[in-house]
Amino acid sequence: MALALLAAVLPGCVSGHLLDAARRRERPIAVTAAAVDGDRLVVRYTAEVQNDAGDRLGTTDGAAAIPLATLRAAQSPAADAVSPSWLSPSGSVGAVPVTIERAGHGGAGATCAGPVLEVIARDGRDTALVWRDPPGAPAYAPVPLAALTRSRTAPWAWPLMPPMLAVDAVLTPVLVILAPSVMVLGE
Repeated sequence: MALALLAAVLPGCVSGHLLDAARRRERPIAVTAAAVDGDRLVVRYTAEVQNDAGDRLGTTDGAAAIPLATLRAAQSPAADAVSPSWLSPSGSVGAVPVTIERAGHGGAGATCAGPVLEVIARDGRDTALVWRDPPGAPAYAPVPLAALTRSRTAPWAWPLMPPMLAVDAVLTPVLVILAPSVMVLGE
């Protein structure tokens, strides 16, 4: 009954409204660990979770791998030009830990023998990653942490999709008939 009332009040398809309500954006706010795994840097972080309207829903842990070649760039890449590989935040990675520095950009005072990941923060949030190879090596250009921002659909939405598609078929059959052409040809 409530579903029928909701479908009658909302314009458009019910399944579309369901997916809109379930859309989540995870934006990294704090780097918690880093390690080198072959030719990539695995970064673990805490991310702020927002819904599609921009309302803050809480935080979650995240992990991603960034190619070291991306971190060793002379110029800062645009956030959307970085191609991270998403990893399970709880999974273990056979990687070599990397020292994280939270000092100002370009600090050459690292005392460790290995590579250093410098994290630049602004307004209480981590905003960029700067890679530095072993001692004395210059810092490369900052890579925006926004590159690890991830959009996804909340898992609770997927079990509800079959009944929502059935409701769409009954209430808005024209949308069901036209949906394949929109999906094939694009919007």
